[in-house]
Amino acid sequence: IINSNPENSYTEGSLSEDYEINNDLPDMFTEPTDINISFIPPKTLVQIAQEDYQRDTLDLNEYYLQTLQVVLQQYFQEIMTVMQECGISDLSNLIRTFDGDTVVVSNSNLTHLKDYIIRSQIIREQKTRMFKKTHNVDNTLIHLRTWHAAEKERERYYTEKYGDSDTFLNSQSNALLRDCRSSYNQNYTQALYNMYKYLNSSALLIGDILTMTSKEAQAKGKLLQEGVDIFVSKETAKQQKITQQIAQYEAQQNKENTNEEENKTDTINKNENTTSSNSTDTSNNVSTDADNNKKSTETEKVEDKKQQDNEKKETSSNIVNKVLNSIKEDNKNSFSIAEAIFKK
Repeated sequence: IINSNPENSYTEGSLSEDYEINNDLPDMFTEPTDINISFIPPKTLVQIAQEDYQRDTLDLNEYYLQTLQVVLQQYFQEIMTVMQECGISDLSNLIRTFDGDTVVVSNSNLTHLKDYIIRSQIIREQKTRMFKKTHNVDNTLIHLRTWHAAEKERERYYTEKYGDSDTFLNSQSNALLRDCRSSYNQNYTQALYNMYKYLNSSALLIGDILTMTSKEAQAKGKLLQEGVDIFVSKETAKQQKITQQIAQYEAQQNKENTNEEENKTDTINKNENTTSSNSTDTSNNVSTDADNNKKSTETEKVEDKKQQDNEKKETSSNIVNKVLNSIKEDNKNSFSIAEAIFKK
């Protein structure tokens, strides 16, 4: 077009007929829209400190509870498996104290189980004592109060605001306030870390104690399967001895009572025969002799009963004294209850 029209003039028909010239500005931007901007005021330092404290509390509690949950799940999973294989329905039967001096393991291949239970019980008892001593209510309150006090002090210093530093004293006052904030930030961090260590150590101790308990239960379960009586102890042996002696005493008393009844029956029959023979021989004094025989029979019965009661008391006291003396030789202070039962 330029070459055909050196004068740069437009001639009709040089372009396509559908082309139109638009002198308006191009539509490069969309129509203006209203944008609503909401202004949120920034949080104060006190609010930020409080949110940090709440978040730390929730995180620490969640961590501690999850750790305990894992420990308890592992413990109950192992202990329930042992109970199922051994056929024991009561958990206390597996965690009761194992008396290594009384339990007899005849199979030499199972001696290591007995030794492990004894050693593990000693270590577990020491750890339990340490846990009760270090993680009691007083120590827990000390850590909680220290942590809470550090948070309150930090909030108190964050409430104060910096002043103008136009003079030397004003500048030093601001510097001291800044040091106080930094100091109590460090105190709060240290208190939080101490609380974490305290709770984490308790979870570790509980885990060790429960793990040792479950392993002891596994060893006890194996001994039970092999026919070893793991429940026998010195106390149970003494109780069995007392039970046997009581049974012997009762059997002897029953035997004596039976003999007494037989003797009474024989005496009554003998007196009746004597009375009947005397009545046939002395028919004239029947009523008088019958009365005398009846009185004499009753008197003899009373005397015989008194004598038998005295003999019974003497025999019972002698038996009881022998039983108590034999028990007191083993342990003089362990059987006061048995002595009271015998005296009754």
